[in-house]
Amino acid sequence: MRAFIFGIILASAAMAVSPCDSAMGWRESLCAFAKKNLVHFAWGYEHGIRDYQLALKLAQEEGVTVDEEVLFAAGLLHDIGGFAPYEKAGVDHALRSTQVVDPVLEASGFPMVKSNAVKRAILTHSYYDPARPETPEAIALHDADTLDFLGAISIARLLAIAGRERGLSDPKTVIKLLTQFQKDLPGKLYGGVATKELGRRRSEELGSFLRLLDEETFSLGLPLHG
Repeated sequence: MRAFIFGIILASAAMAVSPCDSAMGWRESLCAFAKKNLVHFAWGYEHGIRDYQLALKLAQEEGVTVDEEVLFAAGLLHDIGGFAPYEKAGVDHALRSTQVVDPVLEASGFPMVKSNAVKRAILTHSYYDPARPETPEAIALHDADTLDFLGAISIARLLAIAGRERGLSDPKTVIKLLTQFQKDLPGKLYGGVATKELGRRRSEELGSFLRLLDEETFSLGLPLHG
């Protein structure tokens, strides 16, 4: 039930301002593909939309010129390599995404002259990737994806999948991961002043939640079930 409720919250928040609502041409095709095939409470279709929107916003606030078409495609499809039938055991989902994304782009009518730029953005999007993103689109996508693991949205995303994903067996495990994110992720942002300020604010939001949770549970933590 918890996951169902959080799923509704995440989907509703994304759909309210979704660029897919008015998409046409290849954008409409990619939106339809993502909505049908990339279904997940935490890193599915809605997450991709948020990443695109935030990446574009960050670039604009930083005064950085980016290819919006590249950001749109990379935002929606950056996690495709983590979904069946595209995933591959032993291959990180970001790398796998770059290996399988071309046929999806081509089928949509996307301008394939830009496909390499899409793959460069996808390859380094993960917060745990030690490689530094090199292009403006890659930096914006990386930072947007990292920021989606901070703030209120990170709480909703991860609690929604507690008990559903390997390594997140229960709420206590999620709280431990959120605590780590709150501490580490602001330092993994590559953008400028506006990006880092947003990271600071979201880290503070997450920290406030964690402090209140500790206070309201008398430092005993969350129950394993329920």
